[in-house]
Amino acid sequence: MKNLSILMLSALLVSGLASCKKEAGTAATDAAVAANGEVPADTNSMRLPAEQAEAEAMQKTTVSFSEVEYDFGTVKEGAKVRHIYKVKNTGSFPLKITQVKPSCGCTASDFTKEEIAPGAEGEISAEFNSAGRPGMANKTINVTGNFADGLVKVLRLKGEVK
Repeated sequence: MKNLSILMLSALLVSGLASCKKEAGTAATDAAVAANGEVPADTNSMRLPAEQAEAEAMQKTTVSFSEVEYDFGTVKEGAKVRHIYKVKNTGSFPLKITQVKPSCGCTASDFTKEEIAPGAEGEISAEFNSAGRPGMANKTINVTGNFADGLVKVLRLKGEVK
C-alpha cells in the first residue's frame, strides 16, 4: 500500500511538473499532431500575449511620406487649412498606423485605419484652425506605427496667420 501511494504521488508530481513547462498552445498543437500528423498552419492564435507581441514586433516595415513638412503660406485669421500627407509602405510587411496625434487642439487629424499593404499608400489628413492664432504657426503631428526604425514620425504644418 505504501509503495502504491509513493508511486501515485510520484506520477502526480511528474505530470504536474511537465504541465508547468508546457507553453500556451503546445497542448493544442500536440493534440492536432496526434489527430492527423500535421502541425496547424495558424499557430499565432495559440501564442501567449508576450509571444504574440514579439511576433508582431518582428513585422516592422519601412515607410515614405509625400512630404513631412507642408507650408501653407499666409492665410487670413479664421481660415481652416487642410492638407493630406500620403504615406507609402515601402517595406515587406503590412503597415499599421496606430496613432496620429497633433501637437495642439487647434489641429485635427485623421488617418487610414486599415493595414496598408506593401507597396500601397494611405493618407494622414490634417486641418489647422487659425481662429485666434495670429502670427507664425508651426504645428506638428506625431505618427506612431510599426516602423522598422521604431521611431515616431513627425509631420509639420506651418505658415503665417494674418
